Formats: sequence, structure tokens, C-alpha cells
Amino acid sequence: MSLPMDQDSRLLHVTPMFHLADTTCTMAGMLARATHVFIPMFVPQATVQALSGSQITHVVMVPVMIQMVINDPSIVDADMTKLKYLLYGGAPISEAVLTQAMGALPNTQFSQGYSQTELAPLALILGPEYHTISGPKAGKLKSAGIDLPCTEVKIVGEDDKECYRGDIGEIIVRGPTAMTGYWNKPEETAVSMRNRWVYTGDARYMDEEGFVFLVDRVKDMIVSGEENVYSAEIENAVMNHPAVEQVVVIGIPSEEWGEHVHAEIILKAGHEGDEADIIAKTKEYIAKYKCPRSITFRTEPFPMSGAGKLLKRNLRAPYWEGKERQIN
Repeated sequence: MSLPMDQDSRLLHVTPMFHLADTTCTMAGMLARATHVFIPMFVPQATVQALSGSQITHVVMVPVMIQMVINDPSIVDADMTKLKYLLYGGAPISEAVLTQAMGALPNTQFSQGYSQTELAPLALILGPEYHTISGPKAGKLKSAGIDLPCTEVKIVGEDDKECYRGDIGEIIVRGPTAMTGYWNKPEETAVSMRNRWVYTGDARYMDEEGFVFLVDRVKDMIVSGEENVYSAEIENAVMNHPAVEQVVVIGIPSEEWGEHVHAEIILKAGHEGDEADIIAKTKEYIAKYKCPRSITFRTEPFPMSGAGKLLKRNLRAPYWEGKERQIN
């Protein structure tokens, strides 16, 4: 198991309780007779205080919460030694943030779960043994994991044929936990389900061992100068700059390229924005044509849904205002 619990476990609830991840862990905790600890809402400092002061052993977070917690100054003096397991998911996490979190919480085992509401509760899992930067199980930190015994996973192209290992396509899933359709929405069901397979809308590839790697949401792919550019890859590269605390990459209109890569960045406290330096650093990790061509430095938080998921459409909207379509 990737999140074992028993009657001595103490589970902290920081994600919204209507969210699938928290609901799943609530049920698991109840079955294990674990203690449930609640805070009114997610605030980084209050979460750090709860994790240390309430002797929490288990917690579920989305990646942006992890990032905000490990960057909060109060974590330096907090006693996090009781925290045994951290399950995360709901959105991609950069390798840089994950490595930083593993360093900040050396006594904690990390697991990633990949799912959607349509695939309750999980489709893929990346267990603690793969959260390592050395040894025979290293090299999987960018992966969303491998399929569970109760799920069947494939990567398919636009022709619905299964992709070769390493080729990018859409991840589709089927199994007894997958939905049978949307309630009273036959048209939407026909788009998202074919032959009992749920089409997730996520662009991914699978390696030779069956581990699935996120590339992007299909709809978030940026087409720049006829090249397909995946924002998740660029965000991972930008996060390697020491001044960057958070980054979101989107495509914005370009007369020359159709779309060009634009980064919205929140800097770490005490750092100043240097667009040229950040772009130069990014070129060390990815091809030049994939790098941001423009950067906006923000001070306000990124727009999030009630479930803690980033609302990229809200960031894109001002740039595409007045356009007949949201892609060039």
C-alpha cells in the first residue's frame, strides 16, 4: 500500500472535503479507525502548525499546497518528524519542487496518485519506492505512476490506435472503478467514453516499464510555428531557476508564430525579476524554441478552483479577448 493507515494514524484534512482525494482518504481513515484532524481552510503557516503541533502522520495535498508549505518560513522550526506519509495529486508537480519537498521532509514517504472524478478513486500510483534520486528505482520522479491492478491504461493517438512506447498520445483508462457515463448527458458521454474507455484529455507517454509520464493537457498544448510545445515541460525547466517560486506557462497570440510561449511567474521573497536571466537558465534544460518568449512577473496568487486546481483558462482569457477562437 502507498498510504497505509491504522488506529494510531492521524490524518490531517487540508484539501476540500468535496474533492475526490480527500473523500477517498476519509473513507480509508474511517475503515482504519484513524484519528481525523481538521483545519478550517488551507493557509501555509496554519498547515505547518497543524502538521507539527497535532503530531500528524498522514496528509493529502495538491502540489501547489506542498510548494507553499515547504516555502513557508515557519517550517524551519517545525517538528515534522511524525509525518510518515504524504499523498499528492490533482495537478502536475515539477521535479524541482518534488525534490525540494523530499529534502525538507526527509522522514516522510511520498506517493502520487493520478485520477479524475470519472476514474474514482485512482488510475495510476507512484509509490514511495520510486521517490528517489538514486538507485535502481530512480528516474521516475516525473512520472504519474503505473496502473493499478483494477485499471487498464493505454496511450492512443488521434486514430485511437495504441502508441508505441515513448510516443505522445492521450491516456485512456477503463476498469470497474471508471464511470459509465455522465448523468443525463449523452453527448458529453459519447465524447469522453468509447468502448468503455474513458478519454482523459491528458497528453502523456508510457515508458518501456509501463510508467506514464505527463506531457500536458491536450487542450493546453501550445502550437508555435507549427511545433507542438507542452507547457508542463517548460514549467519544469523554468522551476530550476533559483528565483522562481511558481510558474505557469500558457500560449498567447503571436502574429509571427500563431502562438508563442508566455510564462507567468511568482518570485521567491527577496528576489527581483530578470526576464533574460530566467530565459537563459531555461535554455539549459530544453530546446530554445520551447523557451518562454515573454514573462510576466506577478505578486497576486494564481487563480485556483475550489479543489485547488490551477485555472489556466483565467490566465489565458485576457490575452485572447476579442479573438474568435482560443488558438491561432
